[in-house]
Amino acid sequence: MFAYDFHTHILPGMDDGSPDVATSVEMIRRLREQGVEHIVLTSHYYSENESVEEYLTRRAAAYERLMAAPEAAEFPPLLLGAEVRLARGMADREELKQLCVEGTRLLLLEFPYVRHADWMMQEVENIAYQLEVVPMLAHVDRFLAWGLVDKKQLERIIGFEDAIIQINNEAAKDRLTKKFVKRLLKDDFLFVLGSDTHNLTDRAPNFDCMADLLRKSDYEEPELF
Repeated sequence: MFAYDFHTHILPGMDDGSPDVATSVEMIRRLREQGVEHIVLTSHYYSENESVEEYLTRRAAAYERLMAAPEAAEFPPLLLGAEVRLARGMADREELKQLCVEGTRLLLLEFPYVRHADWMMQEVENIAYQLEVVPMLAHVDRFLAWGLVDKKQLERIIGFEDAIIQINNEAAKDRLTKKFVKRLLKDDFLFVLGSDTHNLTDRAPNFDCMADLLRKSDYEEPELF
């Protein structure tokens, strides 16, 4: 059993994830079958495209459509959040706190898809301290696999004790990222898991691919709530 899926794109019509309610319902059903007990809904938020207020209005409408489905009574607990693309100056934006995972100070942050630069972790640190939130750094394994971080940068990312690392389940499939997960387990780094599910095909719910790796370890999900 997995207590939480911390990274999903299940809300219908919000981003490049689920296109409709029927798809969302099936994604939730599959996660539940894979043993997930709580699902965090983290649609993309890009600050250059819309205000936080506009995003929250869209999110509320998508959530209302989802919860109107006849199957909603069988859903596991769903928590609203966002996947926030990191940008310069975010630490000065108090309204970003509204995008934290519902009932927490956890803010899922995604690094830009470019070569990692020093300003990025500086901004993460500023966000943590100025906004008094806990950054949850999305799919760090992906930036490692894609060669966007070097060893020194990776050490700074995972070494920042006031943030939490989020690992995508797909990390268990690749030799490099699987080795990285084993290192996190061996050295007792705090990390949480996410399916980062977007659809029912190439990015379907996938906790099954992480289960074997964790079954052979002493991994315990951190108590964040």
